[in-house]
Amino acid sequence: MNRPHPFRLGCDRRGVAAIEFALVCMPFTLFLMAVLGVGLNFYLQQALDYATQAAARQVQLGLVPAADTQADFITKVFCPSFGQFQACGNLFVDLRPVTDYQQLTNPGVPDAPDSTATTGFVFCPGQPGQLMYMHVVYIPPSLGALFGMTPTETAMIGNASFANENPGGFAVPPAGGC
Repeated sequence: MNRPHPFRLGCDRRGVAAIEFALVCMPFTLFLMAVLGVGLNFYLQQALDYATQAAARQVQLGLVPAADTQADFITKVFCPSFGQFQACGNLFVDLRPVTDYQQLTNPGVPDAPDSTATTGFVFCPGQPGQLMYMHVVYIPPSLGALFGMTPTETAMIGNASFANENPGGFAVPPAGGC
């Protein structure tokens, strides 16, 4: 009976491709998922920025009725610009008149541009000539939740500051409630 010599086992190359594939497959898959996740986040941020600017332009032109609520604004104005693949239920919009843009950096404003809190949001399209500030928070879906991992809530933020158009030359009212 021919028995292989113990030192010749290192020369046996059968199954090497399967072992190498098993070693490389998992890191490559994780890398590919990370690249897809980063790409999705870039896309969502671009879509959010575009939709914020488009919605701000609608408010600036006076095309948003003062009777609309935040939910009406999101479904009628924001979502059509935001895209068909995003969940609009995770959008929060704060729209308010301000006296000057310096007010936004003061601690008295609960939704400073770096804040991701969604409480205390106001929806007020303002009057002609008023300075306005729009702060949009979007909580995107997590890729980790698709694979059974613990989802993390990362907020994406869009901001716009503008002055409502004043075609009639009306006296500019102070920033006040709606």
